[in-house]
Amino acid sequence: MRIKKKNVLKESYIINEAILLDQLSHIKPNVKKVLKLIKKKFLPKELNSFHWWSLSRYDIQEFLENEMSIPEIESYKIASFFIKYGEKLFSESESYVYDLPLKKVFGEMFTKYIRKFIKEKHNYPDLLFKTKINGKEYVWDEYEIWDSYKGFSIYLGYDFAIETSIVINFFFDTEKGDENTILIGESTLRYDGVDGVERIPFIANNTEIDLPKEETYESFVEWMQELITNSQTIFNNSKYRLKIK
Repeated sequence: MRIKKKNVLKESYIINEAILLDQLSHIKPNVKKVLKLIKKKFLPKELNSFHWWSLSRYDIQEFLENEMSIPEIESYKIASFFIKYGEKLFSESESYVYDLPLKKVFGEMFTKYIRKFIKEKHNYPDLLFKTKINGKEYVWDEYEIWDSYKGFSIYLGYDFAIETSIVINFFFDTEKGDENTILIGESTLRYDGVDGVERIPFIANNTEIDLPKEETYESFVEWMQELITNSQTIFNNSKYRLKIK
């Protein structure tokens, strides 16, 4: 029985997957096989009139995931690498770095990871939020995590005694910071005040924090758990004067 060439390449990738993942810093044979297949599928034989800018990273990534069964993060890296280096990709030089910075992968995967985390409530740290508001202590024994643009929120719920809900917001600046850090661009505590929605600072703007140790979802979960726990500590050790009803 004749086996199509793309299936041979697919099987080759699967057999050598561990090797591929171990060699992310250079273009090694297994990666080159995948890159050559991308070239064959997405580029015409005659490149004289071909415009490299017309390539779509999303199309290439979808092809790698669906037809080659390559994991999403690796598909994103390979597709991005192919787009970036274009015609130089198939030179004999191995000076081109295949891997992407952790910060770039974090920015790409954050939305997907946070939405998955929100649904998996068993991963939430078992915490009690309590603080003094206008001299009186209030306690929240449950909380929710909400998705937001380039960040997330910790929703503590509505307290009928003070007629307000408490929400701790985080907005991340993934463009700044060092190689393995990002900034909390803004973090506020939001509540319903006498004049409408009020916001006060929770964590100082542009606070630098470490990225997850690895690019995996499991590492992201640990990162979120630590951030939520630290937020609870800050909240519990604070006293607030709020303009509530």
